[in-house]
Amino acid sequence: LVQHAPGLSIDRIVVDPQSVAHGDALDAAASQLGATVDLLPVASSTPGIHDVAALASAYDKILTSERVA
Repeated sequence: LVQHAPGLSIDRIVVDPQSVAHGDALDAAASQLGATVDLLPVASSTPGIHDVAALASAYDKILTSERVA
């Protein structure tokens, strides 16, 4: 993404913890965009689909707090 949009700046990236295999690599990639990673459960039981309520909850946490982790 950095190669295709070098001027792009992102503040936060939401990632479901179950989808992360290499957290250090994810953090490094995010930092290249100026972003931090928020590990929050957003996956549904159907592969490739977000749980709408969980995603809404994740957005609420991000928009109403400093840093989730």
